[in-house]
Amino acid sequence: MAMSCRAALIAVLVLFMTGCAHEPAPSIQYAAVPSQLLTPDRVDTRIGKLEFFDGMPSAATVEKTYDHLDFMRGVRVFLDTLPMASLYAMREGFREVGTVDGTVGIFENLMDSKSLFLTPNTESVYAMTWLDLKDGPVVVESAPNTLGIVDNFWFEYVACTSSKYFGQGPFFAKRQVLFWA
Repeated sequence: MAMSCRAALIAVLVLFMTGCAHEPAPSIQYAAVPSQLLTPDRVDTRIGKLEFFDGMPSAATVEKTYDHLDFMRGVRVFLDTLPMASLYAMREGFREVGTVDGTVGIFENLMDSKSLFLTPNTESVYAMTWLDLKDGPVVVESAPNTLGIVDNFWFEYVACTSSKYFGQGPFFAKRQVLFWA
């Protein structure tokens, strides 16, 4: 009985193996990769020559590229924080002359090229203050027919306090805006 089971098992295996023994698959012919898609062995850039082997960068190329990325990130940090540094200096100046917490400073003369502001408008009279919201909300009320803009520490627009752009008549004679942290 054991012999017949063994024979049956061998017969089944031979059957499966002969069914699987067919011709090998034909080889596939791929089109050549266009030269525009290949990575050249050497690339001249403004940071120097970058070298590659079969598309892989050399160790020197990797180091040079990471050094360049570090430099560019430093430039980005500098450019992104330039407005903040400007407003920090402006806030210190406001504190020196007492224009904080609702005291408004009005410039007597128009701005000119001697101004220490980054981008002053030379046709406008400036009135400025510094709002500190750490002690709670602040309500700002603008005078009639004035243009008032509130920016954050990155010179991004926050609100407009201008009554001129919100309608006409006695109801729009002034505008109140609530700010909170």
